[in-house]
Amino acid sequence: MKITTALLSLALAASGLLAGFFLGQRNARSGSPAPRIATNQTPSLAARIPTASLALRPPRDTNAAASGSAKKMSYDAVIAALQAAQAEPMSKRYQKFAEITAAVNADDIPRILAFVDTLPSVQIRNYFRTSLLGKWAESDLRGAMAYADAVQGHQNRAQAIIAVVGSWAQYDSDGARTWINELPAGQLKNQAVQALIASIAQKNPQEAFALAQTMTPGRGRYDNSLYAVFSQWAQADPAAAAAKAQQLPAGAQREQAMQTIASQWAEKDPRAALEWVKTLAEGRDKSSAMRSIASSWANSDPRGAAEFALSLPAGQMRNETIGSVASQWAGSDLNAAVAWVQQLPEGRTKQNAMSNLSYQWAQTDPQGAASYALSLPPGQAQNNLISSIASQWSANDPQAAMAWIEKLPAGPARNSAIQNIASGLANTDPRAAVTWVESLGSGQVRNQAMQNLISTWSYTDPKAAAEYVLQLPSSQTRNQAIGQVASQWAQHDTEAAMEWVKSLPEGAGQRDALRNISYQLANADPKAAADFAATLAAGRPRNEF
Repeated sequence: MKITTALLSLALAASGLLAGFFLGQRNARSGSPAPRIATNQTPSLAARIPTASLALRPPRDTNAAASGSAKKMSYDAVIAALQAAQAEPMSKRYQKFAEITAAVNADDIPRILAFVDTLPSVQIRNYFRTSLLGKWAESDLRGAMAYADAVQGHQNRAQAIIAVVGSWAQYDSDGARTWINELPAGQLKNQAVQALIASIAQKNPQEAFALAQTMTPGRGRYDNSLYAVFSQWAQADPAAAAAKAQQLPAGAQREQAMQTIASQWAEKDPRAALEWVKTLAEGRDKSSAMRSIASSWANSDPRGAAEFALSLPAGQMRNETIGSVASQWAGSDLNAAVAWVQQLPEGRTKQNAMSNLSYQWAQTDPQGAASYALSLPPGQAQNNLISSIASQWSANDPQAAMAWIEKLPAGPARNSAIQNIASGLANTDPRAAVTWVESLGSGQVRNQAMQNLISTWSYTDPKAAAEYVLQLPSSQTRNQAIGQVASQWAQHDTEAAMEWVKSLPEGAGQRDALRNISYQLANADPKAAADFAATLAAGRPRNEF
């Protein structure tokens, strides 16, 4: 399974402002607002790109050109399609976004990014920014990097830069490596190295693994880059990849490598993959690999995978493997998967399997899933299933989900479902979520639902969430809400979050907000944290920050 450039850029990346005369001219013609340009890079990241890299282009994708997928859309058509796609249910929205991105003309990307930057949803802005920058880098590397370098917000900027690096390294790993080596030590350089490793792995996983070994040990070593390494390696030679993975030190990275290899191996030969896993020592590596094999096996032969899972000795590994089979089977034949799980003996194994397939069940047949959940005896299994159904149902049909919740008896299951609907609805229609939560009356359930709503809303549209929380009556709930907004906002745009917090009146709300963003800023950029603290007026807020 080849990892495409666009997907790689999105995966590595976890408002934008255009730079330079050329981009300014484009914006002037389109009527877009003039961008602000970051001036703290000397020389700029774009200027550091080796001259030889600017003349290189990725090889032409002849398969795409030969198919209908190569058809392009005009700028106006892209904007119209993007606006229409935002109204799609969550389950279909990002599929539409991917289709739109694939149809974009490279020359239109600066103007499209300028439009995307006006969208209220942080998630949608980040998605299009990273995917379009990866595509832009293929035709105008320096322009894409200049744009990425000027993106506002520490995390947003880093994601944008990594999207460009991931695309660049796909067709010019030597130039990208030279550029990365000149970056100062820090989080951005570490992320860029990971992007480089993942890109090199597409052609030479052994070389990519050797590069990963040179990374500085410590927090986040290898991170997600080893997934790309061992995914590609296992496609070509799973036995060799497995032997190399077993040389890694015990821990999360080795477990992830084993899981990745098992999945790829099982797609080709589940029996051979199973024989390999049997040789592993008991523990997390073996359990994770076993789950991956069962999941991949269920893709091609769900009944065979189910028989295998049931043949395992009783224990946690058997329970987890049965859950993996149920989840994968539900994706291809929901009715058969549900029937299989329903005939399992009552107990934790059945509960876990039902929970695993509840996502697909609630997506495909929420009414059926809801009826089954209500037929269960009261308890944790029923509570978990109702909560999961509410989360998925509210993403696709919030009105139906809310009507269902109204009929549930009071208790933990209903309370949990309310929290999930508040979060799910806040993703698609936060104003409607506010109206619904406010209609719940008073009490702990309403307060918790409001916190979930604000947390989600602050992530997708922090400015609107900030305006709302300031309208709440003075209370501890309002102070906590202000702190939530500041924390979520700072994850994407630390500077904007800090300016908002500085504008707040002194009091518990401002102190909560300052406390929340101080941790994030100190971890991401200690010098910026110190500089910001110096701008605060003398007093308790400054001292606590």
